Amino acid sequence: MMSANDATRAVDFKVLQISCDDIVENGALPTKFSGDGENINPSFSVQHIPQEAKSLVLVMLDENEKVYWVIWNIPVTHHIRENETHGIIGVNSFGHQHYDGPLNELSGLSYTVKVYALKSVLNITSGISLPELERFMSDEIIAFGSFDFKN
Repeated sequence: MMSANDATRAVDFKVLQISCDDIVENGALPTKFSGDGENINPSFSVQHIPQEAKSLVLVMLDENEKVYWVIWNIPVTHHIRENETHGIIGVNSFGHQHYDGPLNELSGLSYTVKVYALKSVLNITSGISLPELERFMSDEIIAFGSFDFKN
């Protein structure tokens, strides 16, 4: 069984194009979206979603694999809006079930937002962590894309 971490190496997945109006690719995260600011999630656009997709998964983590945000069963959409959550929120590395923006004291770290298109809606409840989610979604992934930024 392939893990969700293998999605970037798989050649048979379709590629999602992820962009952000608030952050330039590989650019700096504005303070508004950090734990030192308003601590709200930035908006993301998702393009090239396959027609057969039934839901999306979004994960935000740093280069050390610390999870800041994990959400699944997002209705298929091309826009994940600022400070909005549609879907089921999982537990991040801080033990919270919400978006936790990076702190400015962690400047210099790299972050990745990963978006997966799934061929189903996952039949799981909130309160699970990313490794648990990866087990549920590994056979459901049909497309994958990522967006990188820095703090």
